[in-house]
Amino acid sequence: MDGHISHLFLDFIQYCKDIKIIPFCLPPHSTYNLQPLDRYLFGVLKKAYSNKIDKYILKGITKIIRGYFLEIYRQI
Repeated sequence: MDGHISHLFLDFIQYCKDIKIIPFCLPPHSTYNLQPLDRYLFGVLKKAYSNKIDKYILKGITKIIRGYFLEIYRQI
């Protein structure tokens, strides 16, 4: 969560408590730099995907169709 008022409703907090979710609040206006999944899990995936795309571009393939995407994702 980014501290926005819409995340701070009691119903939301109770829902999280009921299903054993611990909300993690990040400082306002910092989620771009601090989001844990973007920085670590998806950041690594994004970098690896970008590297593979560069190799396709060097081969002259500039349109990534579903088949290429799935093959690249499988390799990563």
